[in-house]
Amino acid sequence: MAKSDYDLFVIGAGSGGVRAARLAAVSGANVAIAEEHRVGGTCVIGAPLFQSQTCSINVSFAPGSAGSKTATVQIASTGSFPPTLTLTGVGLAGPNPSLNLSATSLAFADTPAGARSLPQDVRLTSTGSGIVTVTALSTTGPYAIQSTTCPSLPFTLPAGSQCTVSVSFGPTAEGAAAGTLHLTTDAAPQERDVSLSGTGQADPSVSSGGCTIGSGGSVLDPVLWLMLLLAAAALLRRASRSATVPSDGAPRSHEQDQEESAK
Repeated sequence: MAKSDYDLFVIGAGSGGVRAARLAAVSGANVAIAEEHRVGGTCVIGAPLFQSQTCSINVSFAPGSAGSKTATVQIASTGSFPPTLTLTGVGLAGPNPSLNLSATSLAFADTPAGARSLPQDVRLTSTGSGIVTVTALSTTGPYAIQSTTCPSLPFTLPAGSQCTVSVSFGPTAEGAAAGTLHLTTDAAPQERDVSLSGTGQADPSVSSGGCTIGSGGSVLDPVLWLMLLLAAAALLRRASRSATVPSDGAPRSHEQDQEESAK
């Protein structure tokens, strides 16, 4: 066994450990004390403190809240009481993460069904004294996150920093459509929603009335036959006029037509 530099090694600087160490030290032993967190001092309650001897009491400040704090320490003994020791300190506020959203609702312009609107932005700003952690970012309804300058989830926003989320509207049918942009963070309140609204319009490529033109894929298409009949009538009328009107523009008589036929 290796030789130790100490005759007594005390683990734990409680009142019992400190008293045992002091008694051993008075008898001439080499003593050491080990404590995991902090040593509260060398004074032991109930142990005599002889003339010219000293001991110490260590006091620490651990406020449970922000603000000014006061306390006193009074030492009682069988001899004269030392004066009361007044303690003062100021507790500082801890980190307080806070997240501000540039908008609580977004209203999109009317958009044809099957198309997608121009995106609108929501800016996320860390306005508190701590770091904000965003753990979830999603949409409901016919809305989608088009792009974002924020890092990949989960991400953090140090105090004073910001990023932007772009949302677009893509209706699949006519009528009003509602949705939300949902965020989950560690800042109060932890669940945040941005209301989304928009109206889907009918597809302009589909006509609801008026004239239609057939595809021409069938010979029975009535529109196609009507167009052919109108074209034939126009050609016959034009041919009839050219046969009865000479090149000089003067009308021809019936006798002139007979003479022309005899030639």
